[in-house]
Amino acid sequence: MARNCLPTSPDPHPTAEEIAVDRKALLEAECGFRDLTTVPELRPVPHRLEHRIRAHVPLRRLTPL
Repeated sequence: MARNCLPTSPDPHPTAEEIAVDRKALLEAECGFRDLTTVPELRPVPHRLEHRIRAHVPLRRLTPL
C-alpha cells in the first residue's frame, strides 16, 4: 500500500490504524500550510489615522494563529 508521508517507524508493514493516524497528520499539516499561504480577506475598518491602519493589517494576519 502506498503512503503519502514518511514512515514513523522502521516497520515495513504498518497497521491500518498507523496509516490512518499518519494520513490524518498529513492532512492537518497540509491544511495548516494552506492557511498560512492564503491571503486573508480584509474588509474595510473605520480607522482614521494612517499608523493605526498600518498596524491593523499585520494583526489581522496573526488572528488565525
